[in-house]
Amino acid sequence: MADVFEVLAQNHDRIFWLAHELAGSAPGPPATPKERKAIAGELVAELSRHEAAEEMIFWPMVRERVADGESMIKVALDQEQTGKRVLNELIHVSPGTEEFSSLTHTVAAHLREHITYEQNVVWPKLQFCLSETECAELGEKFARAQRLAPARPHPHVPPGPSLLKAVGPAAALLDRARNVFYR
Repeated sequence: MADVFEVLAQNHDRIFWLAHELAGSAPGPPATPKERKAIAGELVAELSRHEAAEEMIFWPMVRERVADGESMIKVALDQEQTGKRVLNELIHVSPGTEEFSSLTHTVAAHLREHITYEQNVVWPKLQFCLSETECAELGEKFARAQRLAPARPHPHVPPGPSLLKAVGPAAALLDRARNVFYR
C-alpha cells in the first residue's frame, strides 16, 4: 500500500484535474453544460470524501505529532470549511449560468491555495515525525476512511474525527442514495 503522502498526492492530482476540467482550463474541447454538471458532481464527491478522511485520519495525526500542529490544523480546517460552502453552492447552481462559471473559478483558486498549504507547510513537518511504517499504516487508514466517507459537502457539520467516524458512514449512504436520484 502507498504511504499517506502518496495517497494524498494522488487525490490532489485527481482533484486538480477535475477542477481544471470544470473551469475549462483542461486541454481539449470545452465541456457542455451537461458534462460540466457531471464533472462538478464528481469533483464534489472526490473532494468531500477526501476532506472527510483528512478530518478523521490525517489532521488528528498532525495534532498528535507536530509541535505547532494545532495552528496548522486551524488554518487548514478554516480553508476546508470555506471549500465545503463553495462546493455546496456549486451543486445547487445550473451549469449553464454565469454564477456556475464564477463558482468553478472560485473552487479552482481555493483548491490551489488549500492544497499548496497542505503540501508545502503541513506535509514536510509531519513527514519528519513519522516512520515509513507509520506512513504506510496511515495511508491504509486514510484510504479506508475515504471509502466510507460522505460524498457531498456538509458545511454545517463541525469538523471532528469522532463525530465523522460516528456519523460519516450513515451520511455516506444517504449521499449515495441522493446521488442516484439526482443524476
